[in-house]
Amino acid sequence: MEHYQSEFQTNLGQMLRMQRKNAGLSQSETAKKLGISRTSYVYYETGKVCPDLGKVKKIAEVFGVEPSLFLIPEQFIA
Repeated sequence: MEHYQSEFQTNLGQMLRMQRKNAGLSQSETAKKLGISRTSYVYYETGKVCPDLGKVKKIAEVFGVEPSLFLIPEQFIA
């Protein structure tokens, strides 16, 4: 289970980074839109911390995508 969680967080981080870059936002700009610190957002992107479902919904709103994109990120990572 721990391995799956680590892999999920890594894939989620990659998806966040890809979506952020596609949106043309910096980590700081993204964090500000989410109402969190840049450090907290960096932890999401690096896979150190997994955002809760409420934060996933807010992230999806910021990037203009469906929240489900982040719930199974390994399907979208090449």
